[in-house]
Amino acid sequence: MSNLTSILTLHQSAETTVAWTMQRLMAHGFQVERTFDLHAARMLQVDCPCPHHGTTDCTCQMIVLLVYGQEAQPATIVVHGHDDQTYLSLVDMASQSTDESIIQALLPVMENSEI
Repeated sequence: MSNLTSILTLHQSAETTVAWTMQRLMAHGFQVERTFDLHAARMLQVDCPCPHHGTTDCTCQMIVLLVYGQEAQPATIVVHGHDDQTYLSLVDMASQSTDESIIQALLPVMENSEI
């Protein structure tokens, strides 16, 4: 069983958020792997309407990042966005790391306005 812990909500595209998140985490010594991309998965489906927009032309995106640090298991970050609003969440699972330094690497955005 897992839960999502919200880290940040940003007013920008999911792709911009993923690029910033990966850059920020790598600058803090983490290795980051992009493991799932909703846009890529939807390309395999013909006439796949968006549950949020109700059309095949949508701005929804979900990307899953595995974040490797000092822990044996990676942490998982889910990036979910639509209409230039993006949410970053950390997956809470017993088998995965919830390294506080991951959150600390991302939270200073509020103070420094780096995005």
